Amino acid sequence: MQEQLAKINRDFQANEGKLNREHQIQLEIFRGELQKWCIEQQKELQLHLKNLDAQLAREIRIYDRQTSIEAIQEQKDKTTLPSG
Repeated sequence: MQEQLAKINRDFQANEGKLNREHQIQLEIFRGELQKWCIEQQKELQLHLKNLDAQLAREIRIYDRQTSIEAIQEQKDKTTLPSG
């Protein structure tokens, strides 16, 4: 009986060790895939931010141009109005 229990215990421990190794391998594979996915997401976000930055810069230039035109027009209107 003792011998059978010892064998069962040894088999259980061997199985447990095998499962732990397999689990560790799967975990490493998952971590590698997760890291690749995170890097891809980071690249996509950086590209999106770069595009947003360029779009904002264009909109600021348009706004600046428009306000400059308006300021010039107001100045012209002031100088062309008869005084008094």
